[in-house]
Amino acid sequence: MRNYFEFKKKLYGGVWEIESDMPYDVIREVSLDKASLKLLDLPFRICHGKKQRDIIYYYGNISIEFLSQNMYSFLSRYGDMQPYLYPIHIEGVDDVYYFIHNLPEVEFINRDASLGLNTTEEEVSCFLLKVDMPPFLTLSGTRCKIITPEMKAAMIKEKLTNVSFEPVYGVSSMEEYYELQRDGKLRYPTQP
Repeated sequence: MRNYFEFKKKLYGGVWEIESDMPYDVIREVSLDKASLKLLDLPFRICHGKKQRDIIYYYGNISIEFLSQNMYSFLSRYGDMQPYLYPIHIEGVDDVYYFIHNLPEVEFINRDASLGLNTTEEEVSCFLLKVDMPPFLTLSGTRCKIITPEMKAAMIKEKLTNVSFEPVYGVSSMEEYYELQRDGKLRYPTQP
């Protein structure tokens, strides 16, 4: 088992939420090809919140996140981010934010894991490790942003704002996953 981390926004009030004239259903389903990304060229505007942070989100759907230029610069230390972060324009804001798309994917092996109805615990997300793992990736079929422990430590040291971390495990095989599950090593308390 190898430790990784999902980084995402902290949920607290006042952070910028943005929207555009693009229908919500369209932005939610922006496909991964470059042609449809051009739909993101429509201007966005701040519709809620007063605090500019390194992770902001789309009004009405907190799972659609946008990363600041600071975050882009940080991630670029670990590889070329241009294929994964598409710039957007926010009216009245000079700083550039980026839409996350097309990250390298790994197989999410326990998306539907259940520990039963009478528990306050859930399973840590797991994926199958591959040869030559990229430092920035996603779990298949999700918007998760997964980084290495080294990147997490550097991100904390960098003092990027509005960032939280959740553990994610990379396993070498399904047998290893089942062993960890059987031994109770995949459980952690849910957040209230």
